[in-house]
Amino acid sequence: MIKKIKRLLTKKKRKNEKLIEFLIRWEGFRKKPYRCPAGVRTIGIGFTKDFFDDLGIAFPNKLTKELAKDLLDLHIKQIDDKFKKDFRYLNDNERDAIISFIFNVGETNYYKSTLRRKMLEFVDGEEIEHEFLRWVYAKGKRLRGLENRRRAEAKLFIKGVYAS
Repeated sequence: MIKKIKRLLTKKKRKNEKLIEFLIRWEGFRKKPYRCPAGVRTIGIGFTKDFFDDLGIAFPNKLTKELAKDLLDLHIKQIDDKFKKDFRYLNDNERDAIISFIFNVGETNYYKSTLRRKMLEFVDGEEIEHEFLRWVYAKGKRLRGLENRRRAEAKLFIKGVYAS
């Protein structure tokens, strides 16, 4: 299984190091499977079964941090490619904030979100921040960790600050 993963990865140095570190601050790293606050089986840096299914490989029983970082870089590239049209007018920090958001809430939720619609309408930073802060619930419960993450994503989008 590890060999299959390594074949998917390029030997190039990671291009998204700042975003990778930002995501690790929010997702954390766990080498063995666990359930996230939404109850989804997860491993590594927030990778779900769906992610591995999309890659055509089995959900692993363990991951190293380096391999997880490489997988995260791959996933960032996949998101970037899929939503390139949305990102064409964004600067790097705005793009990174939206990729972090997509990584956390999923592509379908992002695509249907008013955050996406307002971003594409070029609304001001205050409205963008408000839209980020609407996404702070898991299983109907408001989570402090998600509130903090959304504030950090909004700050990254608006001010370009990669803070936790």
